[in-house]
Amino acid sequence: MLEKKGLTRADLSRIAFVRTWEHKRRKGIATYCFFEGGLVLGMLLLFPVSLLLFLSLKQYDKTYDTFAAIGIFVAKNILLSFAIGLVIFRLRWSYNQRRFMRLTNPVI
Repeated sequence: MLEKKGLTRADLSRIAFVRTWEHKRRKGIATYCFFEGGLVLGMLLLFPVSLLLFLSLKQYDKTYDTFAAIGIFVAKNILLSFAIGLVIFRLRWSYNQRRFMRLTNPVI
């Protein structure tokens, strides 16, 4: 069926990217980075980041014996994971914008 229309799987992938990116970019960079990057990716990164920080700091800091210290540790991990997600998706925004322009602008 693809051959009849002169399309390849790569063409379909490019078309799907343009459609989805056009929809996402209309919402704006802040919404894209905050919701998809900070919230979604940040929450996925929360456990690995927390585990790495806990294992690296556990031997140096023995202050995890109070509830307040544990709460501060958790808050720091949430903020760090959120920030990592924001940075990653900010970089992805730039990459996706360049790709979108390259695919939709025949002059480039």
